[in-house]
Amino acid sequence: MRKLKLTILVICIFLFSCQPKQDKEITNNNPPNNISQIKDLVLLKGDSVAYDDLTRYYLDFPYPDEQLIYSLIMANSFNSPQANYDVFTIVGNLHIKKENINDQFAKMGINYLMRAAKFNHHQALEIVKEYSITEKSDAKILMLRILSN
Repeated sequence: MRKLKLTILVICIFLFSCQPKQDKEITNNNPPNNISQIKDLVLLKGDSVAYDDLTRYYLDFPYPDEQLIYSLIMANSFNSPQANYDVFTIVGNLHIKKENINDQFAKMGINYLMRAAKFNHHQALEIVKEYSITEKSDAKILMLRILSN
């Protein structure tokens, strides 16, 4: 009887330990319970894992203006290469349906793209190289060329 109980216990432990862990995907439609805590980690500590979670959360938002705030904070306060690149992409996405982008937003986008490249962000480096972007490049023309591809 004792062997039977021990065998059942071992089998139960084995079965439950072999269950794959299912991570809950973070999206706008499936937000984490602690979104406020994640935002605090980004704002106060520059936590890159929390920033990645927050970025996934904002993927479903039709307008990325709130994500832009967190990306700017991570880029400026914590020198995050990904956040610098995200500012560039968010600015581009805000204007992708427009044929004409505001000069200030174009400059902002290109400046953050170049910052991301200086931090060796691989996608930023590729874009800077592909479009031969320099400090003296016309930001508006560059943004329009990049957005048209």
